[in-house]
Amino acid sequence: MITIRSSTWVLIMLFVSIVGIFSLARILAIVLFVCTLLSILLYPMVDKLSQRIARGSAAVAVLFGFIIIAIAAISWIAANVAPGFTKLVHELPTLVREIRNLPNIVSIPAEAADYVNDALHDAANIAIGIVKSSAGSFLQAVSGVIELIVIPVITFYFLKDGAKLINYFTRYLDSNESLRVLGILNEIKTVLGRYIQGQMVVSFISGIAVCAYFWIMGLPYMLVFAAISGVAELAPVVGPTVAAILASLLAYSYSPALAAKTLIFYIILLKVNHNLVYPALIGKATKLHPVAIVSGVLFFGHLFGVLGMILAVPVLAVIKIIFEHYVSTNGTAI
Repeated sequence: MITIRSSTWVLIMLFVSIVGIFSLARILAIVLFVCTLLSILLYPMVDKLSQRIARGSAAVAVLFGFIIIAIAAISWIAANVAPGFTKLVHELPTLVREIRNLPNIVSIPAEAADYVNDALHDAANIAIGIVKSSAGSFLQAVSGVIELIVIPVITFYFLKDGAKLINYFTRYLDSNESLRVLGILNEIKTVLGRYIQGQMVVSFISGIAVCAYFWIMGLPYMLVFAAISGVAELAPVVGPTVAAILASLLAYSYSPALAAKTLIFYIILLKVNHNLVYPALIGKATKLHPVAIVSGVLFFGHLFGVLGMILAVPVLAVIKIIFEHYVSTNGTAI
């Protein structure tokens, strides 16, 4: 028989609260999500610096340095990537109309031409929808002045008083249960930290590879597709597939042969990332099976859209950690 410990109720209530925030207050959820990722990413640097100066001062120094780098990066993106991205979004409907002639060009039988045409058209529309919704979600998340002010403030307190906040949620538990919850939360922090670092490496590799390919092939929107491919890696399998469709559509506007080469390049990139790089970095951190990752991305995407696809892997990793700690194979108490 399975019994539920008091610490389990604490984690269940925390999980329900997070789901409720995402369902009822999307902007607040995005802000808290960004703050949590930033605090996990910057926490090790604050820990090292706090050995020399006060933790509050260390948090301010590290966060200030990150903000300076972020402002420089955003300024560069706004000047070099954003105009091309806006132009590409306006050209996507034209690219979609051009693929209607594909069945005739490759001599597909008449009875299958309509089916193939509809399938290609639907795939292109899905890609366009994801790109537009991604851009809309991103702009909505960062366009508000209040949100931009609140994010560094909340991140600062996460960095400075993270341990105190965790102790606040565990103070009503007995010592053994409190230590158990603290151990789980520390493991979650470690796994998410490795996931973020690994995901950054995968995104960087994809962005550089796509940038090099577009430069070699002489395709336009080199920086735009490098950015799209890098960000697309945040939603494993689904994101890179969308990026491949968009790039192939662009290449097809020049020639079917170039479209085929582009599609082959993205397939190779997907295989390299998800058979070599991804398992070596992120797979070891999350220890999730590829089937679980793909299913989670699709499920969370259905519930929360693009944001859900990005959150799927870290959320599944957290659920797996909690499950492993509280449910054993022999049915002991949790």
